[in-house]
Amino acid sequence: MGDDSIVIYKNGPIFVDVEATDAEGVRVELYDGAVIELAAEVEGVFRGDFLVVSALANGGHVAKLVPYREDYGDGEAATAPYAVALPPMGAELLWDADQKLGWGFVVDVEVFPNGDILELLSLIGDDFERTCALRRRNPQGVFDLNHDVEHLLNGDPCEAVDLAVRDGQVFILLTDDDGQWSLEHTPLFGEEKASVFTIAKGEPGETATALALHEDGGIAVCGTVPSGFGDDDAIAFVWESGKEPTRQMFDYVPKDEKGHLFDETPRDCVFVGADRLVLVGETYGLHDPDDNTFYQRRFVLPVDLTKGDPSSFIVAAGEGSGNAIQSVAMSADVDDLGRLLLAGYTCDEQCKNIEGHVWVQSLDGTLDWFAQLGFFGEPYLAPSGVRWHPADYVVVANGGTLKEEDTFMLSAFAVGKYEPLWTFAKGAQVEEHYPLALTVGPHGEICAGGIGDGLFPGLACVGG
Repeated sequence: MGDDSIVIYKNGPIFVDVEATDAEGVRVELYDGAVIELAAEVEGVFRGDFLVVSALANGGHVAKLVPYREDYGDGEAATAPYAVALPPMGAELLWDADQKLGWGFVVDVEVFPNGDILELLSLIGDDFERTCALRRRNPQGVFDLNHDVEHLLNGDPCEAVDLAVRDGQVFILLTDDDGQWSLEHTPLFGEEKASVFTIAKGEPGETATALALHEDGGIAVCGTVPSGFGDDDAIAFVWESGKEPTRQMFDYVPKDEKGHLFDETPRDCVFVGADRLVLVGETYGLHDPDDNTFYQRRFVLPVDLTKGDPSSFIVAAGEGSGNAIQSVAMSADVDDLGRLLLAGYTCDEQCKNIEGHVWVQSLDGTLDWFAQLGFFGEPYLAPSGVRWHPADYVVVANGGTLKEEDTFMLSAFAVGKYEPLWTFAKGAQVEEHYPLALTVGPHGEICAGGIGDGLFPGLACVGG
């Protein structure tokens, strides 16, 4: 920043460099009340940065630069004008249903700090056999077939499950042709050809459905395992820094214990705070003591990692319109207050009246807010992803609602408001297309992957 106004056109850090003679420190006071403390690099030179993450900040602004000394207080302040001109919220920045790798779909997507995009792909061959691959693109969506695509498990048959990135390190959850899950890892994929190696493999009968990373080094794989009594229990494998791996099974037991045969299926899991892992999904069984019908109902299961004990399953039928007595949670994230974000759907007894939802709740099950996202013709079109945006709003991914099924849709909500803050809808394609995964990058970048036009891997990135 200097005396001349600058214009910021993309998400990311804005670097500040200030010369202040005889100052012990310099703080930057921004238009929104945020205060940035600059670090002393050499005598009289102070440096730091602040993030621009959303078009909500668009417009002209003035930063106040305040030098100070502890013994004399503030010195004479200077001002630095700047403007933010990010693309409008929900504006299409990238849409691609590329055919270079053949049929398939994007199972998950992540964004690196430099804006590069990483996709976990499930590819479908001419014999309909599935294989798995990673593909890295630059922020404009460009990739090189020879350098930016890595076929996993040596190109053998494979089911792609989940993807996560931490500090440039890539973690991949896969299932091989024999049904055995494996957790794979590769450092700095795409920047150099690095080998992929296996961290862990599952036992016969286990199914892996979700992967979670903790910023302090923890890793969790969540899934199911046969209980031995004809039903499936939820299971979590956790690796914490400096500790032995743990393996925990969880069995939902209703208060009346009627028909104690419930299938628990985690659809996602997420670390919350320093010592909790939360599994979400649905439990299937006899939920109503006066009704011998099997229903699926969403669950939230917080696990205290310090004690190794779960809290009770929190099971809900749903807050839907009409006769909603079933529900499923498909995706989870955490907001900046530590509340749980859920995306999924509710439905009636036959699960024909499918209504999409996003829920915000505390870990004890208290529902703070929810929004209804419309009705869907099939469960796979209902909300599949939810993420918290650093500009303080919720982003949701889903397919098209009734009469608009051929739509790849993203929308955003401010918690407490029921009308979308913005909406992106990619329609009018030749074939059915819809999202399966959603990510918000470290600087507020928004991308979703899934099935694109022509049954090729589809990727959309929009302004936030």
